[in-house]
Amino acid sequence: MKKPILLLGSTILTVALAQTQQATLGQMYTLCKGTSDAVSYQINKLEYSIGNYIYDGGDTSNVLPDDRKGLLIYLTVQNPQAKAFTINADSIRITGLDSKSEDLETDGYWYEQSSLVAVDTEFKAGQKMNVVTRVEMDADTSLQKLMVEDCQNSSWTYDTRGKVQGLPAPFKDPRVADGSSALRIFPAQLAVVYPGLSNFKVDKFEFSSAKFDGVAPTDGGRWLVVYFTVNNPAKQAISLYSGLAKVSYTDQTGKQSAESEGLFMANQNTAFDSAELGGKQTLAFKAIIEVPKNVQAKKLQFKWHGSRTAEFDISNLK
Repeated sequence: MKKPILLLGSTILTVALAQTQQATLGQMYTLCKGTSDAVSYQINKLEYSIGNYIYDGGDTSNVLPDDRKGLLIYLTVQNPQAKAFTINADSIRITGLDSKSEDLETDGYWYEQSSLVAVDTEFKAGQKMNVVTRVEMDADTSLQKLMVEDCQNSSWTYDTRGKVQGLPAPFKDPRVADGSSALRIFPAQLAVVYPGLSNFKVDKFEFSSAKFDGVAPTDGGRWLVVYFTVNNPAKQAISLYSGLAKVSYTDQTGKQSAESEGLFMANQNTAFDSAELGGKQTLAFKAIIEVPKNVQAKKLQFKWHGSRTAEFDISNLK
């Protein structure tokens, strides 16, 4: 594109106009061509996610709150120069726009796809690497476009409508066709692992009249006990403590109970205080909530350690 010349009195100014081009997923582009900052990239895949984001070489996990979701951007980066060059997340700025016209930006980190190690690496001439980065979005929005800018006032725009892999069941809202909208309360099943800061799997439910921490159910009531197993998906230990499990139920009239936070080790009836859950370690727990005997609990809502709320059908529980 030619640069227009503006005449201001006796001063001549040459103004560089921004050059914007439509970009295509799966195609390689080079930013800052002909400079010492030249870097090539190719966006390979876009994917919505509400699961654990594992990083730091697998040491650490992170999960977003239930009003948010992640957009994972999988890309290949390459050093197009004839000399070694250090490439990191600052080498390419990726921004976006969602369906509410809100601006989006990556979290500022790249991780090598197989090792999950942060990328701040000296690339040899021509060297490539597959990396992943994340954008945080509202749970109910979709990605409309992505933009990439370089140091030469050029930009590449991707029309991403219909090109992002949707959320998997049971987390996606079935009323939204492209799979972009994440449910805060999702339909759950026994013996299935679901993501939280530590993953959880509900194993069984039962009613009990036993004492928990020395407390029996009130007259006319009984404990509804939720047995569940948790697992740390990362290598680094995480802290567990009372209050992480939240249980409620919906009765036959559709009325929802208050939340209960009673938490116990699976083989103990004394209240759980705290523990360290080591990397890849699994622990078994139970949580309780009191249900009047004259009330039929139809649905049970269970939330664990930053997860979305899992809802179970317990209408046949006796």
